[in-house]
Amino acid sequence: MIWPHDVLRDRYESAHFESTAYAKEGITQPWVQLLLYALVRSLGATHVLELGCFRGVTTAWLALAVEANGGGTVVALDREAVDVARGKTLLRDVADALPRTQVVWELGDTRAYLRTATLQPFTFVFLDDDKQAVA
Repeated sequence: MIWPHDVLRDRYESAHFESTAYAKEGITQPWVQLLLYALVRSLGATHVLELGCFRGVTTAWLALAVEANGGGTVVALDREAVDVARGKTLLRDVADALPRTQVVWELGDTRAYLRTATLQPFTFVFLDDDKQAVA
């Protein structure tokens, strides 16, 4: 597997999760994270919106892909303050690899955010939240 940052590889290797454990923990599986990284890279995306950041692992992958595209912005939204805090903690660990990429953390309900936020055009959107919450 190709790892865009050692921190992500180390977290994966130290966790020793099997597929069922990822699902139970609510963590996006590594092959999906790699696919998202490849999609963002191939699109040349520089402005990404992630709805539902949970532990911030996917946010880190998306930010590293944006950085590899020349830098930009990743907006990560979650309803739970604890999830935003976890995400910020992980992103500090990969911050050295993100000199041109800004991650903006938003706390709130996805539907309300989409209705009220002044949204810039995003080149990639990842909906990792409760799909019913945004229907």
